[in-house]
Amino acid sequence: MALPVGVKFFIVSKHTGNVVQNGSDDKPQALNKNKMAWEEMEAKKLENGNFVIKSLKTGNNLQCDQKGNLKFANKNELEWEQWKVTVENGHTFFESAHTGNTLQVTKEGVVRAVEKNKMEWEQLAIHKATPVPLGKTVYLRAHTGHVIQNNKDGKAQAENPNKMEWEAVQFSELKDGGYIITSLKNGHNLQCNPKDGSCAFANKNQGAWETFKIVDHGATTMCLVAHTGNVVQITKEGVVQAINTNQMEWEKINWEL
Repeated sequence: MALPVGVKFFIVSKHTGNVVQNGSDDKPQALNKNKMAWEEMEAKKLENGNFVIKSLKTGNNLQCDQKGNLKFANKNELEWEQWKVTVENGHTFFESAHTGNTLQVTKEGVVRAVEKNKMEWEQLAIHKATPVPLGKTVYLRAHTGHVIQNNKDGKAQAENPNKMEWEAVQFSELKDGGYIITSLKNGHNLQCNPKDGSCAFANKNQGAWETFKIVDHGATTMCLVAHTGNVVQITKEGVVQAINTNQMEWEKINWEL
């Protein structure tokens, strides 16, 4: 997915290094490198594949008028507010569904969409405020297409594509930057046993065994690093374990709302 959905992010100009913000007149601008309330955005993906970009400062969506002027004007999700988002050679581009023009950031920090170029001024980077949504129900899908679940024995496994109570989890962040992963089935937290690397939703502890670090692999893809330094992986048989430090296909997990 070109944009993370359901998690706060920042739009950074690769041309200037500055961050797009919702200015005092509700017009986007990129004048500094702040990452605060004025700069926080959230995306919604529509059924047609386009995205709506919401400023969390006001709750209004970014729109593009016929002349290429941009504004966080209202909460509409119509053609003026819709954007086609693509990633090419590591660069993110926002193309207005209304005009076909590409969002660009000038040297002066003006944010507009007046041309169809995909060059330096139009190159953007997306920086997530957190690698996963916090306090929301999410599902963790493995490379097999199956979703990690808290089974009847409390073991973590990924044997089917269900997205129901057994599969629902919630992330919370610790002060040291680690994360706790809580099963919404029974409130137990995912833990990694250091003896064999097995993973289970065993209890409600929030100690070392239950603390995971997240390595962001872009958009909604991540790896989970246990307290042992090993990375959570899902085998073809659906076993969830952390027995080595690989960050390859078996270890990459996609979160979904």
